Amino acid sequence: MSLYRITHIDAGRRLRRMRVLATSRAQAVAEVETAFGAGWCMTVVCMGVAHG
Repeated sequence: MSLYRITHIDAGRRLRRMRVLATSRAQAVAEVETAFGAGWCMTVVCMGVAHG
């Protein structure tokens, strides 16, 4: 799994910043969109492989 740093801005322009463990960028985006809805703007940065 990799750690992704995500900045999500929704249609109401509420800013959220979070870190998500996921197997892919697509999974990280899906988790955030499931929790907060589609992003008006979203950036996703891979921070590297998470070590357990």
